[in-house]
Amino acid sequence: MRIIALFNQAGGQAKTTLTFNLGYHLADKGHKILLIDLDGQASLTKQSGVHPRELKSTIYQTLLEGHPIPILRNIHGMDWVPANGDLYGLDLKLAGKNKPGFRLRTALKSAAKYYDYVLIDCPPNLGMASANALIAATHVLIPIETAEKGLEGVEELLATIDYAAKMGNPGIRSAGIIPTKYDVRESICKEYFVKIEKFFGGVMTIHPVIPSRTDFKHAWAARVPLVQCNPNSDVIPLFKKVVESLEKL
Repeated sequence: MRIIALFNQAGGQAKTTLTFNLGYHLADKGHKILLIDLDGQASLTKQSGVHPRELKSTIYQTLLEGHPIPILRNIHGMDWVPANGDLYGLDLKLAGKNKPGFRLRTALKSAAKYYDYVLIDCPPNLGMASANALIAATHVLIPIETAEKGLEGVEELLATIDYAAKMGNPGIRSAGIIPTKYDVRESICKEYFVKIEKFFGGVMTIHPVIPSRTDFKHAWAARVPLVQCNPNSDVIPLFKKVVESLEKL
């Protein structure tokens, strides 16, 4: 079982969109997929069509109280672990608890015989939910917007991954960088893509650039993967290339 944390402490990097769509294309190839929402905004949970506040049990109860992982079964061919706004209080509630960063890893041990891939949608911060994701993960996949915001705090991001390795997950590996929200018409996007290449080239795999497309908004509103909204989108082959790379991890 490969556990891939989609992680970037900055918001707006397309983590949720990638988690949903890459998971879907992996499932379409016959892999058994579990998606985990670790963000209090619950954007990934909303994509399942479930209202977060209607849920009696979420990943919050697993991380705080050690409850079994709650799973929503077979939505778009995948299983989902939902979240809601309770996660915003996680850091305070876990303060002083024994090994608070290892709770997701422990909970996922029983899932190994059921899933080929677990994709974790991390929150845009360096709190306890992200720590749990990085300590549980076998790999980390980093979406980076081709804009100034995308490269802000990159050193802190990499330092956090390194810290997770030292604190209990020395086997964590890179699954690469995915440049996102690229607009070929804007020279600033080209400039920041070059910066991403210079910063990470030769150190991490740089996956195909994911362009900005209005179809993403339509798919988001319809609560469906992009391919179901527009099967002819030029982004679909890019997702499939990333999936091929993930299959080789």
